[in-house]
Amino acid sequence: MPSSPPSGPAGFSRRALLGAAAGAVLLAAGCTGEPAGKAPEVTREEADRLAGQVTVQESLVAAYEAATTADPALAGELTPLAAQAGAQLERLRAAAPAAAGSPSGTAAPD
Repeated sequence: MPSSPPSGPAGFSRRALLGAAAGAVLLAAGCTGEPAGKAPEVTREEADRLAGQVTVQESLVAAYEAATTADPALAGELTPLAAQAGAQLERLRAAAPAAAGSPSGTAAPD
């Protein structure tokens, strides 16, 4: 029985082409042209979105706390996830110092 012919032309496979394209995009994203010590300007819209993310993350941290309080048996499973959510909240707060307290005033000071 003869072997079937290759499905595509020899050379670049679709996977190799997509990998090269993804690498080019990542390389281009890393080349911003900004000086290394200077952070880019943040628009009001970006600041508002980040403040919204802080609020959502605060809600997630509170939900983990409420779940482990309501059912202590879940603590073993939820503690690592709650720690990750808390760490992410701290990173978001650090990125948006103006959003350190939630707009609704529900955030507890650390």
